[in-house]
Amino acid sequence: YAKKFIESNKKSKKISKSMIKLKLKNKGIDGEIIEKYLEKLAVSDFDAIEKVLIKKKFSDDLPFEEKNRILAYCVRKGFSLDEVLKVIKEIK
Repeated sequence: YAKKFIESNKKSKKISKSMIKLKLKNKGIDGEIIEKYLEKLAVSDFDAIEKVLIKKKFSDDLPFEEKNRILAYCVRKGFSLDEVLKVIKEIK
């Protein structure tokens, strides 16, 4: 179950590893099993953050308020602000 859950969320929902862990723990899955499959499936937050930024049409041309709104959205999805800022620098 954990493997299927991680695979489906990795592809479609664009949520962070920490959010996937939380959802699985809420479903009663053991933490070791969660970690095992996250490592095995090589879940990367970088790709998910990049997809979110593309979906939200993030660019340097946006007003300050709009950039902050998109950053806050990413943080609510479970990504750390540092990770989001690193992805933004890489995309540039």
